[in-house]
Amino acid sequence: MKSFIVFLIICCLSSLAFPQKHPTDYLIGNSSLDSSLNENEAIYTFTFQSVNLEVFHGKEIIYQIDSSENRKVILNENSVFQVKTSPGKHRFIIFFDGNYKEIYTSEIPVKTKHNLSVTINVRLVRQLIQPAKPIIYLYPETEMKVKISLEPVGRFTYTYPNYENGWEVLASPNGKMTHKGNKYNYLFWESEQNFTVQDTLFNEGFVIEGSKNQDFLEKQLTDFGFSSEEKADFITYWGPKLAGGETWFVRFVVNEACNQFADLKIKPHATHIYRFYILAKELSSETKDLVIRPKAQKIVPMNREGFVVLEWGGSLFY
Repeated sequence: MKSFIVFLIICCLSSLAFPQKHPTDYLIGNSSLDSSLNENEAIYTFTFQSVNLEVFHGKEIIYQIDSSENRKVILNENSVFQVKTSPGKHRFIIFFDGNYKEIYTSEIPVKTKHNLSVTINVRLVRQLIQPAKPIIYLYPETEMKVKISLEPVGRFTYTYPNYENGWEVLASPNGKMTHKGNKYNYLFWESEQNFTVQDTLFNEGFVIEGSKNQDFLEKQLTDFGFSSEEKADFITYWGPKLAGGETWFVRFVVNEACNQFADLKIKPHATHIYRFYILAKELSSETKDLVIRPKAQKIVPMNREGFVVLEWGGSLFY
């Protein structure tokens, strides 16, 4: 029994020293003979892959091999570094700054006098973003008083009109609303919050040229069911931002998925609440060619019958 307890303690300590890796953290590649190495030498060549690949050029990385003390290395212009060691099986821990997930490997075998390639998938942990110009339209079937409650994940940085424990407005079928005697076409808010950039974000979306953003946005918004006025509001805000870059990755976050930015509640209950956020990342030619291969995102149109609420917003990220 004592032996079994000791065994469990050892297992627990081992799991703390080397936590289970994420299945997409790294990929073991080809092994090639290197005649310049001695019989007791081998090399691991680590290549970093990321949607933010360009930020790793010249970056200092800290790593451990087989629970050694921390070692520091500077990545070269190709985001590569090498570790010369003995042949056999070795484990690595690779640390970045606080914005990125550290990498823990299992035992990776390397043959004597061989150079083994390992691709590291660098993933952001959290990134501070500011959802830009989320605006809310109300389209009731008849004129009515409506209360709008909004709880962003983070703090408000600006609202218009002022958000005071919610907005209470008199809303009309044509989209116009009255708040404290003033007329508005929509409600406006912005907030600052942390956003987790997931690997899967880049699996679906679009890669577009900045100079062609207008045609792209026209099509996507039309497919979703935006009116001409709503499209004009959206494109005149986001078009100039996208025009400022050569190539962009774009993905739309729609409806319930937008709850990750803010919780939106409407009283009385709306027939349909639609939310449409754009996330956009400017791509370097290197990132575009090597990393981003998204499946085209399918846009499902709105049903504009009954009391309809539409919110749009978005963010650029880096």
